[in-house]
Amino acid sequence: MFGFESKDLISHIEELSYEMDKLSVESDDLYSRLTLALKDRRKFKRQVKAEENHVTFRDTFLNNGQQGGWDAATELLKQVNNDLEHHLGLDVSNLDVRIQAYADFEGLSKRCINNGWMKGDADIVKFAHVITGANALIDFVDVGPGKEQAAHKIKEQFKFYIEIPQCEHVLLGIAHDSGYITFLRPFAEDSAIWDRITLLETYRLHPDFKTLDFKRRIQLPTVFTHQSPPIVQRFPESTQSTTTGSGQQITQLGKGPYHHFGVDGSRLGPMIINVQGERVDEPLSIKSNFASWIGRVKLCPRLYLQGHCVGGNCRFNHKISPLTAKEYEALWVIHRRTRCSAKGSCRNPKCFRGHSE
Repeated sequence: MFGFESKDLISHIEELSYEMDKLSVESDDLYSRLTLALKDRRKFKRQVKAEENHVTFRDTFLNNGQQGGWDAATELLKQVNNDLEHHLGLDVSNLDVRIQAYADFEGLSKRCINNGWMKGDADIVKFAHVITGANALIDFVDVGPGKEQAAHKIKEQFKFYIEIPQCEHVLLGIAHDSGYITFLRPFAEDSAIWDRITLLETYRLHPDFKTLDFKRRIQLPTVFTHQSPPIVQRFPESTQSTTTGSGQQITQLGKGPYHHFGVDGSRLGPMIINVQGERVDEPLSIKSNFASWIGRVKLCPRLYLQGHCVGGNCRFNHKISPLTAKEYEALWVIHRRTRCSAKGSCRNPKCFRGHSE
């Protein structure tokens, strides 16, 4: 009985040993195939842009509707691939570019309009939708008001991608906000990580970013604007505030004058002279919302239509950001309601008063 059971046990052990050897071979084969698959997996470079009002697409894109969105996405991918290939020496044929942009669309739209980068009738939402739809790996996301919303997204996405080996490189468009410096400093201590990060510069680079000693900093001038918003320069720096009878606070000049280098006074021309030799006004339309806003802020017509105000006793507002084309026309229409004393005989090319009925 004992000898018979021993033979059966030995046979059973041999069968188990065979099965284990078989599983071992299959396991080794599976491991080899998995390793090969990971090696062959396409790597990618990811670009992140935060607070898009500081990493802003060029006005030629923003003001060209849906075609502008498509062109912006195309040019962005082109320039990122060019940087990967010619400056980092990577094989772009084996790379996927992942682009994630976060912004407060409503705030972004207002800033672009106020800075003169986007017309008042342009639609940032449609623009972003076209960019997102241009490529499966591009996301332009509205995170709502508050820069902390975009910052949270950026930081969490950055931590995820920088720690996986399939991410070859990261391009960060956050150079305007010193709030990221404390977050990035620990990563700067690891050269293996820090060498895989490039800082995207636009018109605004916070000086504290220089303390992080980025290995690479690049600009993409054909994609993003590098022109600072036009400013109103005041000579000398002396202003005071007053309150009108209606209770509305306005800003008035102390001694002046004011110069606005973002205003092109030639937009008031050319003059139109009829067959009787009288000057007539160019037909202009005005939207009610623009007229209401212009009426509330009481802009100085000389500064915002002609580009210069001598100051003195001028009681108009001189501190609003540059106007869009539509806002400019609205201000012009409002002040044409006051007739020029020379009427049809006026030959001042920068006169903004009314000359015809």
